[in-house]
Amino acid sequence: MPPSETNGRPSVLKTMSAIVLAGGASKRFGADKTRSDWGGRPLLEHVVSPLTEVFGEVVVVTRRPEGLAGLRGMKVRVVEDRFPEPHPMGGLLTGLEACVWEYAFVCGADMPFVSPGLAKALGEAAAGYGAAVPFWKGRLEPLCAVYARRVCGVLRRLVAEERLALADLMEIVPTRYLLEEEVAAADPKGRSFIDIDTPADRRRHLPKGARNGA
Repeated sequence: MPPSETNGRPSVLKTMSAIVLAGGASKRFGADKTRSDWGGRPLLEHVVSPLTEVFGEVVVVTRRPEGLAGLRGMKVRVVEDRFPEPHPMGGLLTGLEACVWEYAFVCGADMPFVSPGLAKALGEAAAGYGAAVPFWKGRLEPLCAVYARRVCGVLRRLVAEERLALADLMEIVPTRYLLEEEVAAADPKGRSFIDIDTPADRRRHLPKGARNGA
């Protein structure tokens, strides 16, 4: 089925995949945070649902696919991380190998405030590059970025060499870095980079009107 169009032209995001990395161990949270109640729904659903509305496909990578039954009503594909030890590089590789589109926006399963505008800016910037990665507050944000499927070969080699830092990938493949002013034009407060790592984070960032319980 062709992607939806805007003014006769395919939307940038509709010709991209979105990968949600849900394979982390949630050690700092103390439980599986993807299933944690967040405003009346599991946190993972808050992350995934908006992405299904703007991307051509959404792929969720997890080590526990049997625990994501709540996503069955959404337009998502759940794939099992093929690496037993949880690390972002393995999750990224698993997700990219499963994608239909050449470019994929990648975020964590604990990032409920991802801006479609920022994803669009990254997708446009990634053209001709292996990756497009934003800077924010002096830091690179490789888990809120866009990657091309053609970097899978490099990822396989890095995993085999146990070089599991995404910075190693960026040193090898052509990478477009979005400067802070470019990021701010799409996401002025940088809310896309907020992640729910701890129960305190959960309480701090609950949607307005939601119960602030544990």
